[in-house]
Amino acid sequence: KDIHDKVLPALRREGRWKGEAPVLRRDGGVIFAEMSLTMLDDGGFIGTARDVTARRKAEKEKDEIQKQLF
Repeated sequence: KDIHDKVLPALRREGRWKGEAPVLRRDGGVIFAEMSLTMLDDGGFIGTARDVTARRKAEKEKDEIQKQLF
């Protein structure tokens, strides 16, 4: 939903988009992907995506541990 509601409008408006967004996998699971997208002249787009789910989970766990310490 974030892709359709936030990423695609920004991509159409700016011609490119870079950031993180949740992505629905074929099996119904959700991952977080770091993406870089560029609009093509034919209205399509091309880009790269990297799964950063593990990194986000580790950052969340680190934040929780720090909160417990303070």
